[in-house]
Amino acid sequence: MGEQWADAAGHIDDDPRDRSVVITVLPKIQLGPIVPPPRKVPPKPPVTRHFKIAMVYSLAVTETLLLRRLLKLKTLGAGPALERCVFTIWDTRNKLACSYVYLGVGVGAGVTFTSDASLTTYGPWTDFTTEKPISCWQFGRYASLRGGGAGSHSINWITIETPRGVNDIHSLRISTGTSVGAGGSATWGDLFLLDKPRHFEGDRQHGVI
Repeated sequence: MGEQWADAAGHIDDDPRDRSVVITVLPKIQLGPIVPPPRKVPPKPPVTRHFKIAMVYSLAVTETLLLRRLLKLKTLGAGPALERCVFTIWDTRNKLACSYVYLGVGVGAGVTFTSDASLTTYGPWTDFTTEKPISCWQFGRYASLRGGGAGSHSINWITIETPRGVNDIHSLRISTGTSVGAGGSATWGDLFLLDKPRHFEGDRQHGVI
């Protein structure tokens, strides 16, 4: 290659005195083990064994039958029942709460001088604990509800499914608010999560959005 630069020196082509040198500069590479970037570990979900539950409202509809005729009672009716309730479950340790909707079917009875529909308003908080720590959004889906009352005297027992490996909440006695109507029912159904967990420290409406 040197002969292409030989014109300045007056050399002829293929003169053995003509030489060229090519220098290549490369960055220094340090060989060693490849260290992956640190993995981001998601935070553990907040869990506890200590909860409160409150009924926000309950609407029970009973299709009355002719049971009152068989028993010769003019004011008593009974039949299939459809129940829809909203509950708030509150994690008091982590100050989080979730709302749940309960839909159940079963049987009900009531006095016939009131409507077949019985509305119950929100009631007080009831404390309960789970066998193992869980999060407030892990309840359901199976549930059952039985009870009843009239006016300000209403009481219910609720059973709620918990995650696998944790004993269910069986026959938890809860108080409710004022009932518009009179009667009782026993229903079985599903408990659906209504919203994402939210910060909650307690109030009269039980934090329902």
